[in-house]
Amino acid sequence: MSATDEPSGAFSVPGAAAGAGAAAAKRPVGDKDAVLIARAYADRFAPWGTRNAKVKVARPDDGGRPGWVVSWRRYEGEVVLPHRFDVRIDEEGRVSELTERKVADPQLPPVRVTEGEAWKTFAKSFPERADAIEEKPDPTLSAQFRDGEWRVDWLLVATMPTGSLEAAVDATDGSIHDPAEIPLARNSEVP
Repeated sequence: MSATDEPSGAFSVPGAAAGAGAAAAKRPVGDKDAVLIARAYADRFAPWGTRNAKVKVARPDDGGRPGWVVSWRRYEGEVVLPHRFDVRIDEEGRVSELTERKVADPQLPPVRVTEGEAWKTFAKSFPERADAIEEKPDPTLSAQFRDGEWRVDWLLVATMPTGSLEAAVDATDGSIHDPAEIPLARNSEVP
């Protein structure tokens, strides 16, 4: 952290400076500016993080510092690979968090289980909850390291009034992994 940065743990990005001094960060006014600042960081310090990767930006509502999370992911077809590079840009245009997972793209088994078949397997794991499901967001096909080998899983989530149901269904053999019911978090301060 440079002497001109605040002791917040956030730091200005060289090459994304604007204004009076070289250390002054450009304040992002939207997603596009946040991506430009994050890319300036990546180009200088982690060029591997953006190579052959798709970028997404979001304004998270996770209780952390306000700002943007700019994420780069690599894909093999529709499968999200384990490579991960996230840069969180605060409202002052500084990097406030960084997540790096530099992993070589693995050899993956073929996807043989359809999304519909995965949802049927999912439903069998939660038979007493099937009528309570309100929404089933689009699942993600994701590379997962399990039992010493790379697999491809359908990551499934279903929401209910009382919480959510989550599980992974192996997209090659149809086996289910880590089924869980996650209760809705209640704010204990509400009377």
